Amino acid sequence: MYKGLVTSGCSFSLWDSVDGNGWPYYLQKQLLSDGVLSEDFDSFHEGVGGNGNMLIARYTVEAISKLLDKGLNGEDILCVVQWSDISRHGTFLENDYYLMYSNDDELSEIYYKYFHDHTNDVINSLWNWMALQNYCETNNIKPYYTFMFEHDKDILLNDDIGNVWAWEYLRDNIITDNVLLSITKYLESIDKSKLFVEDGHPNNRGHKFFSNYVIKSLTHI
Repeated sequence: MYKGLVTSGCSFSLWDSVDGNGWPYYLQKQLLSDGVLSEDFDSFHEGVGGNGNMLIARYTVEAISKLLDKGLNGEDILCVVQWSDISRHGTFLENDYYLMYSNDDELSEIYYKYFHDHTNDVINSLWNWMALQNYCETNNIKPYYTFMFEHDKDILLNDDIGNVWAWEYLRDNIITDNVLLSITKYLESIDKSKLFVEDGHPNNRGHKFFSNYVIKSLTHI
């Protein structure tokens, strides 16, 4: 039985989704109903729209740290992380994180024009993944990973495009036996036309389906 629950990700992993509740809400509700999550549990749900993988990793570490500080043991904490688009970038400005995931403002336009690079995207995402993995391992936590899109998973774990030598040593150290299907791939395998809203996010029904998939996966990995 788990005493703590942490979920993290971007807009695909919000507690309140675009047209209802997100999969973290349904996951927590079902785990509690099934007795997998203790009645006196603590939880943190760190999904933030536009989050890149650096912030996803950092918010996850912060949430786990709060649970550990409350006296929970690592093996009593369930952690499910949704990695996002590898090209998203966050930087700390004026006492808060500034998110860059499109070209619709001056700073983001400068970043994507002069600094953005595919190789760095892969290196940084794998580095953040490995840092979170090592932190969890140190604290006896087994995290589970999903993705926004399957192609982001493929780029990080399988893609040999570009300067693969620059990230091979990182990829070789990533543990993959706890990696789930991406949210979009899983839902598209069921019924693409009825599980997404117009902008491509999962709808309320889609979040319910994905939550059920996560719960079933916990018993098979």
